[in-house]
Amino acid sequence: KENEELREELKRLEGVEDYVLSIERDNKSLRKLLNEKETVCEHDWQPEWVKSYITSDGGQKVRCRKCLIVKWIYD
Repeated sequence: KENEELREELKRLEGVEDYVLSIERDNKSLRKLLNEKETVCEHDWQPEWVKSYITSDGGQKVRCRKCLIVKWIYD
């Protein structure tokens, strides 16, 4: 009986591991895509005018009008 429970647990953990690996794969391809956008786009930064997007240390969230990536700039 204990062996069966352990086998079930192992199966569950293997499922979790596969899930984590698939997320890491997705992240890699997204990062690659973002890097390509970063190099291809001639950015046209536009501030996102929302109070919460301006931080106490002078950071501000801006978004490129063309490729829509977001970054923080600091004065």
